Amino acid sequence: APEDVGGEEAAVAAEVASAVRVCVRLRPLLPAEVAAGATTTRLHWREESSDGRGRGMVRTLGGRGSSLLPTPNLGEGAEASSSSASAPSKAFTFDRVFAPEVSQDEVFEGSGLSALLGRVVEGFHATVFAYGQTGSGKTYTMEGADGGGSGFGGPATGLDAAADRRGLVPRAISGLFDRVERGREMSQDTFCVRLSFLQIYHERVYDLLNPVHLAAGSGGGGKPASAAA
Repeated sequence: APEDVGGEEAAVAAEVASAVRVCVRLRPLLPAEVAAGATTTRLHWREESSDGRGRGMVRTLGGRGSSLLPTPNLGEGAEASSSSASAPSKAFTFDRVFAPEVSQDEVFEGSGLSALLGRVVEGFHATVFAYGQTGSGKTYTMEGADGGGSGFGGPATGLDAAADRRGLVPRAISGLFDRVERGREMSQDTFCVRLSFLQIYHERVYDLLNPVHLAAGSGGGGKPASAAA
C-alpha cells in the first residue's frame, strides 16, 4: 500500500538523519588568555532547544574591531543586549552544543558515542573525528589530558588515567571491549577486533603503531613520535 511505502521511506529518512551528528564543544579560556584580557563576549550559545529536538545553537556577535558588553548565554528566543543589537550576528545550529564547563563523560554520552559503540559491535561502520584550529581543544577532547587544571593544552592521557580525564578515544576503546565481553558472556558469538592508530600531519599519513613510521616522522620535527608517546 502507498501508506506503507511512505512509512518505510520516512523511517529510512529518519535513520539517515540520525546517522550523522555534528556537535561543537566550547573550550574555556586558558590562564594565559585570561591574563591577556581575552573575553568571550562575542560568543553566545544555547546547549539545547526547547522544541524537543535537542539541537543547540552558537551565535557570534560583532567583528574583530567591535566592542561588546558582556551578554549572558542566549536562551530560547532570547536576543542580544542593546549594546550589541546593531552588531553583525551569525547563528549556527548543531545537534549538540557543549559549554566550557561540560565534562568529558558528558561529551561522550551527549555526542552519541556510547550508543554508536553498540552499532559497531553489531557490525556497522562508524567514524568520529574532531575538526578545529590549533589550540581549540581537539587533542583534549579526543585523547584527554593528565595533570591539574582544565587539562586543555596538557599532555595526553591513556587508559590508566583517572576516568574524568579520559577523552573520546580511550573511552571508546574501553567501552568497545566492555561490550565485547558482555557479548561473549551472553552468547556464543565470536568477536575479532582489529586496531589501527593513524595520524595525518602535513598531508602525510603516519601509522602510530609502526616503529618505522615513527622513526621517519621524528626526523621532521618529532610531531608523530610525540603524539604516540
